[in-house]
Amino acid sequence: MLGFVQDQQYDRKQRHVPRHHGTMVASAFATWSIDPMTRITWLGVGVHPARQRRAIGTSMFDRMEALARDADAGVVR
Repeated sequence: MLGFVQDQQYDRKQRHVPRHHGTMVASAFATWSIDPMTRITWLGVGVHPARQRRAIGTSMFDRMEALARDADAGVVR
């Protein structure tokens, strides 16, 4: 990873863990640099293999992307 990325401070804003009957089926997070010169945004989504191909990951990614955009967290790609 590039040094300037590792050296930055990040603000983890949200982590979501949807459950079905008490069992975790996915997780997602959004975090972004607090350095106004770089505006790096990281989004991550993971879905349990038994729950994949049901649009859960897409929905979670869209939710995290909207959260970052609403917070003016910088470029999300």
